[in-house]
Amino acid sequence: MLLKLVLDTNTLVSGLFWEGNEAELLRKIEQGKAMLYTTRDTLNEAGEVIKRPKFKDVFQKAMLTPDQVMQRITSLSMLLLLRNCQNQFAGTPRMQGHQG
Repeated sequence: MLLKLVLDTNTLVSGLFWEGNEAELLRKIEQGKAMLYTTRDTLNEAGEVIKRPKFKDVFQKAMLTPDQVMQRITSLSMLLLLRNCQNQFAGTPRMQGHQG
């Protein structure tokens, strides 16, 4: 069964720049073991965050641009329309302790 993920901006950014659970989730998405569902708002916010000056050195070392990274994330994502979010995930188990 394919894992369905909805990640917030902090999780996406953490997964891009640091090793840990967040990076492991992004690897699962890239390997086709999980599917990332996201919204335009989350993609826009992530795009703005990774363009901040504090990430400039990371991109230079990786020889990538923020736009290239966002294109990759977008290509791995299924875009949800906000009006469909509740229906799309009806019956999907929530993370333990998640409020919402």
